[in-house]
Amino acid sequence: MDIYYSADDINTKKASLENYDEYPWSHKHFQEFKELSTLYNDFIVWRRAGPFKGETINIDSKGVRQTLHTKTTDSNLNLFYFFGGSTMWGTGVSDKFTIPSLFSKEFGIKSINYGESGYTARQSLAMMINKYTQMEIDKSGNSIVYYDGINDVANMCRSEIKGQSTPQEGVIRYYLENNPLDYSYIFRPIVELANKVKRKIYSSRKSKLKYRDCHSNREKAKHVAQSLVKTWSIAAEIANKNGDNFLAILQPVSFIGNSDTSHLSSLNLTDKVNLEKQYLSVYPLIRQYASKNKKLNFIDFSNIYDNKKVYIDFFHVSPQGNMLVINQLKKYKKLLNFH
Repeated sequence: MDIYYSADDINTKKASLENYDEYPWSHKHFQEFKELSTLYNDFIVWRRAGPFKGETINIDSKGVRQTLHTKTTDSNLNLFYFFGGSTMWGTGVSDKFTIPSLFSKEFGIKSINYGESGYTARQSLAMMINKYTQMEIDKSGNSIVYYDGINDVANMCRSEIKGQSTPQEGVIRYYLENNPLDYSYIFRPIVELANKVKRKIYSSRKSKLKYRDCHSNREKAKHVAQSLVKTWSIAAEIANKNGDNFLAILQPVSFIGNSDTSHLSSLNLTDKVNLEKQYLSVYPLIRQYASKNKKLNFIDFSNIYDNKKVYIDFFHVSPQGNMLVINQLKKYKKLLNFH
């Protein structure tokens, strides 16, 4: 008989994983994470509401998570802007241990964390355009870093997805179609909306709808990979035309390589078999297409956690995982375009 845990139960179990033995703030982190809210935003669809002040999570009034450990105040140095989903934002780690904070500490360069939970590369592209047009990235010589793969595959491989969409498109469409006269829900926090109707859409585990199907649809797998690489290429072109450097990183995921996930058995995570098939089908194609694009600065980090016990679920990592990312980035200073 299968046992299913609530989100609160799972987060409590995550906070107690051996990964966090030396981090006493883990339970506080997941408590604060539960308190966060999300607001609707045009173009990018959602953004964390701010300000939020906690012991492990701090978010400013624009929804940007705090980055720590900037050693220099020299305004003439180039800045690093990091884009990505929840692994870049820092689910599972305190402000001190996000990738941008660790990067800033290691290299002494100011970093900005534009990651957001659930974001695909296409949403990061929309956010980046917003930042350029709003003059929030306003001088040349900066570096833009995209850290993608997980959300792009998990979302675009869904059987009901035919092109590109955000992870919440189905939720929003469902509510509009079933409540045509009540548009107020669209302007409530997107997470509140999602939680309200998600059970109605995916309530039955016996549904005939295939959850994700890239493993059985080669053309779809190619499309998902090509779309991600094309999005990176467009982002690189925009950055370069503004005098900035661009770097795309294919992020690690527990289904690729040989990471140690034996400690996750207590979480009773679901959908492992289907999810694994998607990444095994699409990630090799992403590598192939990105490597062939000679105009794209690309790094494959999908295997950097081999033989390491850093995951707290299939996708997110404890601080040790982000430290390994920074150690790997030390090898690519030329691509990072240090001045």
